[in-house]
Amino acid sequence: MMLKKTITAIVLTAVVLLAGCKKDVIEQPIMGVKVVSHSPATNATNVALNKVISVSFSEAMDPATFNNQTFTLKQGTNTVIGTVYYSGITATFTPAAPLTPNVMYTVNITTGVKNATGKALTESTTWSFTTGLNATGLSSVDLGTAENYVILAKTAINNIPTSSITGDIGLSPATTANITGFSLANAIGYATSAQVTGRVYAADMLVPTPLNLTLAVSNMTTAYNDAAGRTSPDFSELGSGNIGGKILVPGV
Repeated sequence: MMLKKTITAIVLTAVVLLAGCKKDVIEQPIMGVKVVSHSPATNATNVALNKVISVSFSEAMDPATFNNQTFTLKQGTNTVIGTVYYSGITATFTPAAPLTPNVMYTVNITTGVKNATGKALTESTTWSFTTGLNATGLSSVDLGTAENYVILAKTAINNIPTSSITGDIGLSPATTANITGFSLANAIGYATSAQVTGRVYAADMLVPTPLNLTLAVSNMTTAYNDAAGRTSPDFSELGSGNIGGKILVPGV
């Protein structure tokens, strides 16, 4: 009799332990679909008038659930017309026209957006920002006379035929010998190629080509330093060079 009671007690204890484990599993919190970041930031000021609104989520979403009803931008009660786009884990809203200066705008992402398995955003996300008086975005990079060339280099231009290039190409301070793969035909101050709808220039050609190229290369260097010195937005070395599937807002 004593042995039977002992066995019964052990069985009861095991049942209690298993019940406790089951209860722990049921009470574990379930993570929801959330907004993890957005641009502009909440209460941001002096926002550019050509700003593209972007929102990133905690997981991949269903692109079909993003539209002008689930992703809205408003100035007061007036809805701003724009284009909604989704890729990767980021959605963007591009206004159809520049925003109004010195005005508060409100962004709203509704629970109508869902992830790839149909689970809705845990809660709607709303925030506001204010545009600047003269916020027109980044100024363009001045290319100077470098803009006269579709290809401009300093040491070499190498082509593996056949290419189709529309516009002039230039090389300086290197010479014509460093332009290869084009089967060049010499002319006065330039050369031509069946692969180039335009002219080919190099530093050893007749004047004024050398002077024009020297100025263009100098302007190119100035333009590069201007662009490289800009830090907003900063996409330098983004993704270690792998930008597939990413959405980049206008800028450097």
